[in-house]
Amino acid sequence: NTEYFMVEKAMNVPHTICGHKRQLLALRKIAERGMPIHAFLFSGPEGVGKRTIATHFLAGLFCDERKNDAGSPACLSCPSCIQVGELRHPDFHFISDRDSKGIGIAEIRQLKERLSLRAWAGSWRGVLIDDAERMTPEAQSALLKILEEPSQGILFFLVTSEPHLLLDTIRSRAVPISFGTVRDEELVSWLSIYFPEINSAELLQFADGRPGEAKRFAEDRELFAAHQKMTAKADALADGSLLDQFRFTDSLVEKGSAQPGEFLGRLISITRDSLIKSPDSAGLMARMKTLLDLHFELARASANRRLLIDSAFIALKEI
Repeated sequence: NTEYFMVEKAMNVPHTICGHKRQLLALRKIAERGMPIHAFLFSGPEGVGKRTIATHFLAGLFCDERKNDAGSPACLSCPSCIQVGELRHPDFHFISDRDSKGIGIAEIRQLKERLSLRAWAGSWRGVLIDDAERMTPEAQSALLKILEEPSQGILFFLVTSEPHLLLDTIRSRAVPISFGTVRDEELVSWLSIYFPEINSAELLQFADGRPGEAKRFAEDRELFAAHQKMTAKADALADGSLLDQFRFTDSLVEKGSAQPGEFLGRLISITRDSLIKSPDSAGLMARMKTLLDLHFELARASANRRLLIDSAFIALKEI
C-alpha cells in the first residue's frame, strides 16, 4: 500500500477516484490537447480527493502502460506509477507542510535547483505542492518567480483548501479547478467496492461527503472511534463552561496539529445544521461568521492554535 494511491490490483480498476466526474473530464480534455497548461490550482475542502486526483494525473506523465494515449488514466500499478505513489520517482517533486511549521523558502529554492536539472526518465517533470496555503510569504514569492518563467515539460499542481491565502499573482498563473464534496450515493458505492466490510452508513455522517476522510476512518477504526468521541465532546462543549472548554483546548493541542482544525470544523458543522433549521437567526449567522474567520486564520502557518480555539469559545460566549 502507498500513502497517496488507493490501488486495488485484484479489482483491475485503473481509476479509484470517488466522484468529481466534471473535473476529471476537464483534465482529460486538457491532456488530449497536448497539455497547453503548466500550472493548476486545485481548491476545495480537505479530504475530498484533490491531492489524489493531482497525483494520479501526474503519474500519467510517467506511466509505463499508458504509452502515447494522453487521455487515458495512469494504470497505478506499473513501476513508474508506484514510484510516484511512494514519492520516490526522480521526476516527481512533492512538497508539503510535514512538520506543521509552514513551507519555507528553503524548500522552494531546493525545488528550483532540482528543476534546473534535466529530466531523468523522459520529457516531463511534475510538481505537487500540498497545502499550498502553508507556504510562507517568502516561499510564495520564490515560487512566483518559477511560475512566471515556466520551463517546457514541467507541470505544477498547487493543492489547497484555503486559496485566498495564496498571492493573487500566484493564483493568476494557475488554472483554477474547484472541488466540492461528493454525494452520499457515490460515496456509498465507492465504499462498497473498496471497503465492503465497513458499515458505510456509520461513516457518512462523519465523512461529510469527503472520500479521503471516509478512507481514513475505514482504514483506522481506532482513529474513527477517537473521532466519534471527540465529536461527542465537541457537541457537549459547544455551550459548556469556559473552564471545561479551555481544558479541552489543551488536550486538543497536545494530541496533534490536525485536532484543532477538525474540532473547529465540527463546530462549524453543528452551526451550519442549526442555520439550515433556523435560517433567519442572527445569532447563528454571527456564530458561523466568527467560526469561519477563525478557521481561515487557523490555516496560516504562524497561527497559535491554542489561542484560536480559546478565542472561538470566548467569541461564542459573547454572541
